[in-house]
Amino acid sequence: MFKVHKENAPERLTLLHYTECREKGITLMCGEYDSKVLNGQEAQCLANQLRMDEGKQRLLEIFTNKPRDLKHKDLIKEV
Repeated sequence: MFKVHKENAPERLTLLHYTECREKGITLMCGEYDSKVLNGQEAQCLANQLRMDEGKQRLLEIFTNKPRDLKHKDLIKEV
């Protein structure tokens, strides 16, 4: 849809993050999805991929600070 409509592409999955309790280590996430395009399991899978664990955090730091050191196999393994 992005190729056809660019920035006007319709939303398929919308996620909101509530960070008011971040200092306690808690972030709440709420989402809505277009059931004509995604089913609940697919929407959950996409939402789960956004979780930032230690492995993803490490890869993000490498990508940001030392992009030449990023190994594509590590990225594929994490995903």
